[in-house]
Amino acid sequence: MVSSEPNWHNLTSEDVAQNLSIPLSALPATVDLKQYIDELQWRRPNQSERDGDFLTARKELERDDLVTVGENDASRWERGWGEVLASVRQHGFSPELLRPQYFKYDVVRYLGDYAHVSDRAFEYRLYQAYKALIFARHLPPDCETVVEFGCGTGSNLLQLSEQFSNARFVGCDWAQPSQTLIAVMAEATGRPLVGARFNMLTLEGRETIPLGPSSAVLTLHAMEQLGSNWKPLLDYWLAARPRICIHIEPIVELYAEDNLFDHVAIRYHKKRNYLTGYLPELHRLAASKVIELIEVRRLGLGSMFHEGYSLIVWRPTQG
Repeated sequence: MVSSEPNWHNLTSEDVAQNLSIPLSALPATVDLKQYIDELQWRRPNQSERDGDFLTARKELERDDLVTVGENDASRWERGWGEVLASVRQHGFSPELLRPQYFKYDVVRYLGDYAHVSDRAFEYRLYQAYKALIFARHLPPDCETVVEFGCGTGSNLLQLSEQFSNARFVGCDWAQPSQTLIAVMAEATGRPLVGARFNMLTLEGRETIPLGPSSAVLTLHAMEQLGSNWKPLLDYWLAARPRICIHIEPIVELYAEDNLFDHVAIRYHKKRNYLTGYLPELHRLAASKVIELIEVRRLGLGSMFHEGYSLIVWRPTQG
């Protein structure tokens, strides 16, 4: 629903580009951000609403049944991606059916404060626009293979294959329905998409992954599930020496401890046991000239409870 009230802001392509400090001219002519953000609106809450938003977040923190991550258990994802697969089999392939179920809130985190939004798909759709710009800026156009670790439903690979026509795309996930979804997607679109069974905690399945100097590594909301158990995966990447590594993940070290808005997100992040320690290790490796740290930034977007979108881009040093 589009509102004409003055306190509602229409999201524009220029807004998205400015948020990321990436010019729209970086996009190929075939990509128009309007396809992702058309008719999206947002507004700042009034004080009473903001108090209610903080209260909702606090109540979430008090839940005893919040799922924590970091254990070698794919069952939740087998169920979740299995439900998406069942829907695709019932209704036929459609990109919209690939959207994960957790994008569902009409209040999000946006540019340092809560934002009330016109569409519960606001977070997901803006995320699509962010990815288009980030891929255009950081993925080498002549990269032969793009490997996404923790690819889930394959929606990121589908978007990539629309933007880059000369690469092949490999989606790795520890849940079997993911591989079936990617096979269905490849058949429906005719694009070079391949699924592979891979466990980011144990590295089981790595012998099937075509990772090397002509490839790119992607993780998008995937490393968050590792908690502090990311070292084997990082060592695997360092040994394989991919051309570029791009992460869009919740990064707890980028929050400000003395900021109430960030403090709530820090507590949520830690209660869920999301990714921790990875960015400090990359800084250490960069200082030792093992890697080049190209970009680290908060993207200013998240759910009610935390920001799942911080950008890290790095590559192994040459030589």
